[in-house]
Amino acid sequence: MKAVVSIPRSLDGIDGQTFDVVIVGAGIYGALCAVEAAHRGLRTLLVDRADFGAGASFKSLRTIHGGLRYLQTLDLPRARASSRQRDWWLANFPDLVVARPCLMPLYGRGMRRPAAFRAAAVLAHLLRLNSTGLPAERRLPALRLVGALEVRQRFPGIPTGGLMSGALWFDAFMPEPSRIVIECIRWAVSAGARALNYVELRGAQPERAGSSRLALVDRVSGAELTVTTGATINATGSSVDEVARRLGGSGRSLLLPTIAWNLLLDAPPPGSGCLALTPPRRGAQTYFLHSFHGRVLAGTGHAAVATGDANLTPSAALIQSMRADLDTAFPDAGLGQARVLRVLADVLPGVRPHDRRLAMRPRIHRDSAGGGAALWHVVGVKFTEASDVARRVLHLVCGGGNADLRPRPAGGSGWDVLDRTEPITRTALLDLAASESVLYLEDLIERRTNAWCDADTRQRVEALVGDDFAGAATTGQKTRARILASER
Repeated sequence: MKAVVSIPRSLDGIDGQTFDVVIVGAGIYGALCAVEAAHRGLRTLLVDRADFGAGASFKSLRTIHGGLRYLQTLDLPRARASSRQRDWWLANFPDLVVARPCLMPLYGRGMRRPAAFRAAAVLAHLLRLNSTGLPAERRLPALRLVGALEVRQRFPGIPTGGLMSGALWFDAFMPEPSRIVIECIRWAVSAGARALNYVELRGAQPERAGSSRLALVDRVSGAELTVTTGATINATGSSVDEVARRLGGSGRSLLLPTIAWNLLLDAPPPGSGCLALTPPRRGAQTYFLHSFHGRVLAGTGHAAVATGDANLTPSAALIQSMRADLDTAFPDAGLGQARVLRVLADVLPGVRPHDRRLAMRPRIHRDSAGGGAALWHVVGVKFTEASDVARRVLHLVCGGGNADLRPRPAGGSGWDVLDRTEPITRTALLDLAASESVLYLEDLIERRTNAWCDADTRQRVEALVGDDFAGAATTGQKTRARILASER
């Protein structure tokens, strides 16, 4: 049995040290940049002002797309790239990424006509989008059209007026993306990287040609740290512009923010797998309904950001509008009346200011302002392509070469506290927390386990280990004490 690699949170040996690359932001893009850097033999430091994977990575719809969406615009290179990237996730994280059927009912409106999807199926076959990067026994079925009867069998109650057929394909689904972020960080640490959550970048000062001195602060103890680096990668998601300023960047806007959100609804899934729904009106967007621990995870809603808007979360009116859309598209499912258990909202990059449309391509920007260390800003748009973007970034940082990626180390156990046959124990939870840099009870509930999905399970976890932390997650505030060393 492989030994589990821990993610120790220790400031020892950090202050005053020199690193080849410092990565700011430990979502999926930052974590995979750390994997690529460490496996190239670079001295690597990964820091995040909050917990690992607490931003858009956690709040995503949890779909890893296989490229079908790009056939609509005939972006064939991107379609093939997405298919390859989906296969990478399935191959490297078989315990955390699963294949899932997706069905779109076709009513003959616009591009959602059977003829359009027949053409897409031919293109998908020619481009070999059905998991050719996986062994034959694991390849996913190709896109195909199914009859109206099969659509109704898969999703009973689906509106039948004008229903002509359905498009059926397979994508990948990751129930817990935060676990994937943790496993990527474990992968980087196994190659020598250092990773610290709750450590914030405060500023940067050019030290000499080709290097900068970064000022960091530990948000738990208040300790101030200084490190020197030859390259800095800013992968901070919604904070990319703020961090760029702290790093002495050129000041140009990189994000162009839009609001994106998904809803966890207290409603039984209307069928198995994923259902793509479009309300019957001109210009309506398509929503995806995932079966998620016996409930419905629906998304994604998008909205523009108004000038000077400091509240980058969807309003009650926006959420209600989305629920009304779901009701219109599938009245029998009762999603508009279902209780909203969680709004998973964050900021994603758009195409221009005050526009709700999302950017479709990632941005990798070399910033030459300020001198000192090489500075790169990474603005990702999809979880799916994070591995390819990370390879591209490190190729630019290093001037070529590929990482010698050894197999991912054995992952942590005990994180699945919902779908298990044996009761979760206090010892198992504390062992998990101690090995994965957990500082706060909220981190354990929200991002190291799947207890966040269910109120009763959350309460059981709190009852088991709440006394080992200073505070309780039910207060809605982060606690400020580590697990006692004696409990480790």
